[in-house]
Amino acid sequence: MKKLLKGFCLSAVAVLIIVSCNKEKVFTKSEVTFDELHSKFKKASLSANGTIKSRVGNDNPIDYPPASLNETTVPPILLTEEEAEAIIQPVYDPTANYLLQNYDLNIFDFFQPGDPRIAVAGALAVRLDCLDGRNTYVDTSFIELNPNAYIFNPTTYGSVMAPGEIGTSPGWYDCALRAFGIEAVVGFGQSNLSGAIKSMMKKSALRKMILKIATRSLGIIGAAIAMYEFGDCMDWW
Repeated sequence: MKKLLKGFCLSAVAVLIIVSCNKEKVFTKSEVTFDELHSKFKKASLSANGTIKSRVGNDNPIDYPPASLNETTVPPILLTEEEAEAIIQPVYDPTANYLLQNYDLNIFDFFQPGDPRIAVAGALAVRLDCLDGRNTYVDTSFIELNPNAYIFNPTTYGSVMAPGEIGTSPGWYDCALRAFGIEAVVGFGQSNLSGAIKSMMKKSALRKMILKIATRSLGIIGAAIAMYEFGDCMDWW
């Protein structure tokens, strides 16, 4: 019996080691700066914008087809799976590296390699760092997921993305975060907060957002269309 238990324990340890090693090997490790990650996501968003606009014209595709059509109308194909993959795939490795280096977060503890939600996590980190640079922050006491957001339902007509409710009390909902279905209150930071506290707040906010995203399935096309909406909110074109 002791030999059986010993053998079982050794097998369990071996499995854990293999899983751990696999997590380390699923992406190419390299140093990634904020500017590099920002550039990767901007390029992805511009690619999505170019492909979508070439298909539906210069009108905002989120308002297409016209509102006069009923809600059961299937909108035109904005992106194919191959086009969406080409848009999203380049941000996977940079995201994994950046989150590990700057947020102490192994994204593969949450998602399998190639999961489109990895790209969402990277875009959320880009937005959090952009807000931090403007001395603004996300209130971690209110971070919710809108399950009806366009990102999760790209084959339905309409979008819940909104520019946000601009204000200072208690803050406003951020358009770029809403592009990924995240409802979070953004407020002005306090100048007396230390860098360590700000960093802790960002890490907490991102972890909460990822846990929210992890509760929903997401297809590659939905992620690529959300990348378009993200770029629109970031004023990248």
